[in-house]
Amino acid sequence: MKRQDRLAKYEYRRKRKKFLNRLFFILTLTIVIAFALNKAGVFNVVDIKVKGNERLKSANVIKASGIKIGESYFSLSPDTRERDIEKIPLVKSAKVGFNLKREAVIKVEERVPKFQVENFLEYYIIDEDMRVIARENSKSELPMIEDNFKKFGLGDYLYKDKDKVEFFKQLIQQSVYENIEDINFQSNNSIFTKDGIQIVIGDFEDLDYKFRMLEEILKDIEATGKNARRIELDKEDPIVMVDEQTKGNSEKNLEESQ
Repeated sequence: MKRQDRLAKYEYRRKRKKFLNRLFFILTLTIVIAFALNKAGVFNVVDIKVKGNERLKSANVIKASGIKIGESYFSLSPDTRERDIEKIPLVKSAKVGFNLKREAVIKVEERVPKFQVENFLEYYIIDEDMRVIARENSKSELPMIEDNFKKFGLGDYLYKDKDKVEFFKQLIQQSVYENIEDINFQSNNSIFTKDGIQIVIGDFEDLDYKFRMLEEILKDIEATGKNARRIELDKEDPIVMVDEQTKGNSEKNLEESQ
């Protein structure tokens, strides 16, 4: 019995060694062939294509990637090239590939402008991650953010505070976002709408509840025609302040209709 066990172990080791030798041979052969093909110029780039860019110039993406026509695609790893492209402020993600036509294909996902910040007559464009993605000379229709900012530049993140970042991410999802004039963190974290309504958010606790209540309040204002001037969501029970003259006219019209 012991002799059979020894023979079985010997046979297992022999087969394992044979398998490893074959694997080593195949890997070595693959590396040699790849090296030879690379030397022969098989992996040299004959064309570069950029896809997914709308605001970005293709030339800027290609320059950041480091890919050059006539050079080997594998002179740098794809991961390194992708990280370099993603350093461009307007790029959210990048993917680099090489096809059988010997074309280097760069696919980019651009960041979407969501807010703006004024700084010495220049306007910095901000995306949902609070990254500064562009600089413009004129004001756009995007909501303006007003706060005491430290020095920042293209590619920087305006906020790193998780609560503020989460606030903006949720704000973008609300219907009121399209009607925002500016967001002022120097005025008790308030939102000012294009209709002239101040919405006081207060702290960033219970944002889901606050935004849910805000949606209901705005629907009521639209349905009743109230001239609301201020909505306070920082109270336990939200408060809506209405222009008294408009309120009186609304009540008078209601009485006349009855």
